[in-house]
Amino acid sequence: MHVRALQLTVRRIGLEERAVVSAALERSIGLDGMSRYRADGTTDPAKLVLGFGNLNLSAITRGVAAIADLLAGDGHHLPGR
Repeated sequence: MHVRALQLTVRRIGLEERAVVSAALERSIGLDGMSRYRADGTTDPAKLVLGFGNLNLSAITRGVAAIADLLAGDGHHLPGR
């Protein structure tokens, strides 16, 4: 199956939006924090924007698996932890 376009938001209580975006980028996974799209730029509540385009489901699954530990919430995989 091929996905033309898909955009999801993820809200995780206790998530540090900027730290997760930075850690994902270190793994060559591009994420946006919802703060980028808010008029006031606030990071609370923390949300991530996951966008996929022109990919097959296998590629999406691999990308989400690559950041799953960052979303787990314990923070020990984040930079500076």
